Amino acid sequence: STGADNRNGASPVDKVIFLEERVREKNSEVSELVSSEAGHVYFWNIYGVSQCGGSFQVACRDGESVLAMTTDTKSNRLICGDTAGYIAVYDIRTFCTSSTLKGPTPKRLTAWHGHSSAVTGLEFVDHEAGMFLVSCSADCT
Repeated sequence: STGADNRNGASPVDKVIFLEERVREKNSEVSELVSSEAGHVYFWNIYGVSQCGGSFQVACRDGESVLAMTTDTKSNRLICGDTAGYIAVYDIRTFCTSSTLKGPTPKRLTAWHGHSSAVTGLEFVDHEAGMFLVSCSADCT
């Protein structure tokens, strides 16, 4: 996907993940599901009234899509990879943690051009030797 609209004017959903720590809490005030669409991420509440709690752009530029997402083990950091090969890490600890206040746009902690083509997969690994991020791409790396 390149973030282009389809005939109905809607963009496809490229990726969906659960914020596992938030899901375990079963709190109807917080967003537990994240979807990516046209370079933006959307936070959804799945308990109680199903609604979008907030969104923000994560792709490096307009026209790019986010095909890969993961979080750290505590669901405090959202890690996204886009179709231009960029990877970015956001602090989402307080984003969409209340039904009445979505909070400010999460701070981007870091970003880098990790691949020469689309990032197709991301996996966060918390190992005894440290924390690692594994990525894969359409560039065959």
